[in-house]
Amino acid sequence: MTIFFSIATFAQSSTPDLKVDINSTKSTTTTDWYTNPLYWVIGAVALIIIVALISRGNGRRD
Repeated sequence: MTIFFSIATFAQSSTPDLKVDINSTKSTTTTDWYTNPLYWVIGAVALIIIVALISRGNGRRD
């Protein structure tokens, strides 16, 4: 077990010296789906329909 840890620490100690410059100027504007009230209304209607169907149960009684 100690051999594994010594190999892992030795592998991490020899890192190359890299210098990377990244310049990004891309800007995007996105809106999340949950900020749109239309999705909330559709979700509420679907939930009400599902609850009504489940609570109604089996309407046929012989």
